[in-house]
Amino acid sequence: MKVAILGATGETGTSIEVTALIRKSSPKNPEVLALQAKGIKVVPADLSAPEDELSRLLHGIDTVISAIGAAGLMTQIPIVNATKAAGVKRFLPCCFAPVMPPQGILRLRETLRKKEQVINHITKVHLPYTIIDIGFWYQLMLPRLPSGRIDYALPDIGRWVARIIADPRTLNKMVFAYNTASGEEVDRNYVSVATIKAGVGKAEAFTPPADSFNYFEVVTTPEAYCQEVLSGKVMTIYQRLVSAAQ
Repeated sequence: MKVAILGATGETGTSIEVTALIRKSSPKNPEVLALQAKGIKVVPADLSAPEDELSRLLHGIDTVISAIGAAGLMTQIPIVNATKAAGVKRFLPCCFAPVMPPQGILRLRETLRKKEQVINHITKVHLPYTIIDIGFWYQLMLPRLPSGRIDYALPDIGRWVARIIADPRTLNKMVFAYNTASGEEVDRNYVSVATIKAGVGKAEAFTPPADSFNYFEVVTTPEAYCQEVLSGKVMTIYQRLVSAAQ
């Protein structure tokens, strides 16, 4: 299987072994040189180029994985068109945004709106796809400490993505593994549209002053979270997996 990745030198892309499409201005970047040292084919590409040019670059590729990040979500629209024209068999868009509906009271979440636009365009042009909805990275909340005592890695991302794209059952699917992993069926509580609208109306009509939130200790929550991390009470991402591997 031939796989191309957009954003191969970013935080997500570095965990997946693929052919890398990089900016034409960055062939000598340390991250790019590191990919080449691993034997990964690097192809300079202008992602803002005409769609026919992008299509030629993607000719012969089986799967395109987009890891371009939240800031470049809408650049995926012409990439989707080029991917479709090139006959690519599967496209994985960048899904860095909350797993929530994009409308209504969440309208201000611009990143989420863009993500949903890209997904809608993929289905509109009938491009085969798999969507791995990752949501936000909560590990970005805290800066790295010089001692490295809260460092952790995500070494299994590439391994699981490789399994997903090799499985024909994941084609034209949004992948949710929670029920399967837990062995339990999550309860679904359905709420009527009228009830939701009534709740939204009440929330919009009542906007307490910021000082009021001190009473509920909302403002101090980040400080409390930091203290829990520093005291070792919070288990970091994949800590169990890393411990088991060792």
